Amino acid sequence: MKLQVDEILDRMSDIPDMDTKIKAMDDMCKKEPYLWSLLKMAVDPKFKIDRLKEGFPKRFRPEKDLPVGISDTNIRTEFRRIQNYCTGGPLKVLDEKKLEDSWVALLQGLHYREAVILTHVKDQTLCDKYPDLWVVLPALGIETCINKDVETADLPSVETVTVPPVEAAPAKKPKKEKTDEPANA
Repeated sequence: MKLQVDEILDRMSDIPDMDTKIKAMDDMCKKEPYLWSLLKMAVDPKFKIDRLKEGFPKRFRPEKDLPVGISDTNIRTEFRRIQNYCTGGPLKVLDEKKLEDSWVALLQGLHYREAVILTHVKDQTLCDKYPDLWVVLPALGIETCINKDVETADLPSVETVTVPPVEAAPAKKPKKEKTDEPANA
């Protein structure tokens, strides 16, 4: 039986040695290619699931008592559909109500623990839940564009991450020397 994404990340998190952790995630990403893309969506603003509010939708009714592995679907099966929610994806034509209805239906089909992971991916907070990903993802070739300030442990806003190029300042005109004479003299 294949593991759910939450199980994969929990097992990775439980490995004490960072090199072993990186190797395990690399092997898993090679075995389950969708996982690499999902992790990229979790940290790269270009692949962010946008237009949806943070957290779970109000209408989402999780079934928290279901055993792991018991659900209508899983992230692996739904990944092609999940990609449609990314910035500029085909669902950009839907109004907000239809988009949220579709998202709720997707979450409702997942096991609750995978719905939690997918919500963290959407909100780009997965590294808060699994802090080791800050080290593991760059080793897998996934640039963590949402940088974390280690000293303050604060996530900077996207504005501080994507800084526009600085334009050259226009050349200043030389100042005229002040004289006591009127300009028309």
